[in-house]
Amino acid sequence: MHSADNSATKPYIVSHNLLLAHATVVELYREKFQEKQGGQSGISLVGQYVEPYSESAEDRASAIATIL
Repeated sequence: MHSADNSATKPYIVSHNLLLAHATVVELYREKFQEKQGGQSGISLVGQYVEPYSESAEDRASAIATIL
C-alpha cells in the first residue's frame, strides 16, 4: 500500500490507472463499434501542468500562456 502523501509514487499510480482506463475503452470499442465504424484507437501520453508562481495577474497570464 502506498502512502497517501508519497508524491514520488503518485505519477506512477496515475499512469497505471490511465492505462487501465484506456484498455477498458479500447476493449469496449473493439467489441461494440469497430466492426461497424472501422475506426482505430490510440492514446496520447502528453500532459503538461503548470501553476502560477503567485496569484498576480502577470504570473497567472504567464502560466496560461505556457500551456497554450
